This record gives sequence, C-alpha cells and structure tokens, in this order.
Amino acid sequence: MGILTEMVKGYFEANNWEYECSPTEEGLFLAGIEAENTEFDVVIHADDDINQITCFCIHQDTVPEEKLNDVAEYMTRVNFSNVFVAYDMDFDDGEIRMRASMNLADMKPTPDMLDTLIQNTLSLADIYYPGLIAVLEDESSPKEALDECLSKMGDMVDEDEE
Repeated sequence: MGILTEMVKGYFEANNWEYECSPTEEGLFLAGIEAENTEFDVVIHADDDINQITCFCIHQDTVPEEKLNDVAEYMTRVNFSNVFVAYDMDFDDGEIRMRASMNLADMKPTPDMLDTLIQNTLSLADIYYPGLIAVLEDESSPKEALDECLSKMGDMVDEDEE
C-alpha cells in the first residue's frame, strides 16, 4: 500500500468515517456524508503512481435530459467563479459530481493537506447545491442561482469575521 493510500485510510479512521475500499482498484475509497443541504457519495482516489489525490462529491440527484443545458450553464458559471473545485456532469446519465484534486509532484503530503482538500470539496459542494436544485426545479436561472449562492457565501464570511 502506497503512502497516499495509507494516508487516506488513516484519515477516514481518525475521523471515524464509515468507508469502503474498492475491491478492484487500490487507493479508491467510497464513503457517504450528510452535509447541511444534502447527502453526498464521497469518492477519494489516492493514486500513488502519479502522486495525486482526487476527491469527488457525487450528487444523489441526477439531471433529466430536458434540464441538461440549464444545469450545464449553472455548472460552468460555478466553475468560472472559483479555482478550487470543478463540477462535472455525465450527459448520458445525468450524474453530477464536484471534484478537486491535489497533484503533489515531489512534495511530501501531510494529513492537513488531505483534510483541506476533502473539507473544501465537501463544503463547496454543499454550498453550491441549493443553486443546483433551484435550476433543476425551475426556481431560478443559472445566473440567479449562482448569484444567490455567492451571496450566501459572502454572508458566511461576514459572520466569520465578526
């Protein structure tokens, strides 16, 4: 077992997460998490061969065919507004996921680096989720939905500064 794989396993165990290891691919971990706005399937891929860790938050909602373009616009707007995470969507089955990765090159990974990657991905997936649902349910345009999420993020930052 490689150092990244061991680190992810140690992270899950230290934080008392229930998880499964893929029976077919070393370094692939599966877990579920309940966030403030929804539940996500979390997949962590620790690729020791290329020294990279990727965190995926997979939404339980899928996008119906008639909403693919609206959701794709929302996701593109989200992706353009930040540099840490990116939305992906499978246009064939409507699966949505948010991902972030960390290529460590020649650096020695630390548990804090892994924690930052995972926690930021989970937090941002949860923050942008209400906008996604607003677009899916025709409550907001993609731009309005993103503006609302960004406004709430600004309110959260203001609260933290007080």
